[in-house]
Amino acid sequence: MVSIELQQPDGSTANIARDVPLREIALDDKTDPCNTNLVIEAGTHNPVRHVVVEPIHIRLRHDGTGERYNQVQIVAENGVTTVVFRPGLSPETLPGLRVQ
Repeated sequence: MVSIELQQPDGSTANIARDVPLREIALDDKTDPCNTNLVIEAGTHNPVRHVVVEPIHIRLRHDGTGERYNQVQIVAENGVTTVVFRPGLSPETLPGLRVQ
């Protein structure tokens, strides 16, 4: 299950999805020749498609209570997207990522 929130460049916040199943997260560098987009799809009956335009930083975070990462923060041209995972992502499912 995921929740998605967008803090827009003007400071306003929009709830994109709340406690819905994650369908897909994919990098799209073919649709728009000027931008790389990270596309997050979530939901069942009326799925949400959230596009992160030109991601700059992607940060994994955890709440400090365990080893799982339950939050991804994505800083991009169209604002800061926060994706909260329940349950969180286990480090074993993230091979090749460098954790700082």
